Amino acid sequence: MLNRRTFIKQGAHFAGATLVASTTMGEGEAQTPNVSTPASRREVRVGGKRVKVVDVHAHAVFPEVAALLKDSPLAQAARGGGRALGPDRIQEMDKRGIDVQVVEVNTFWWYPADRDLATKIVDTHNAGLAKWCEGHSDRFVALTSPAL
Repeated sequence: MLNRRTFIKQGAHFAGATLVASTTMGEGEAQTPNVSTPASRREVRVGGKRVKVVDVHAHAVFPEVAALLKDSPLAQAARGGGRALGPDRIQEMDKRGIDVQVVEVNTFWWYPADRDLATKIVDTHNAGLAKWCEGHSDRFVALTSPAL
């Protein structure tokens, strides 16, 4: 049976190896970026080979949803649970050595909404995710939600 160390060493030899990024990643786990990447982008290496780091659990919020809620009791819930998508997010990914981020809307707080409002909320989220990922297809993919 393979232990974790052997598994990681063997896995590093496969092209397109994927690791899950962690906010607790130590400085010793990355090496200085080379000339082919932007100066601020951290590279992660395993066994001396560059690996692609994918953060599979990232949340986003969309301020456009607040306009749909007005005085609804759901308005407060719509403000939390994630970060806005923008240049700051990409800079943070570069700092942490994250190559690709899978983004979604968190907590599914719209479940108590009536069907029409829930559909509008989810459509706004999904359109926002699609637009962002289309504009940054090399760095982001999305998980969308249905209105239940």
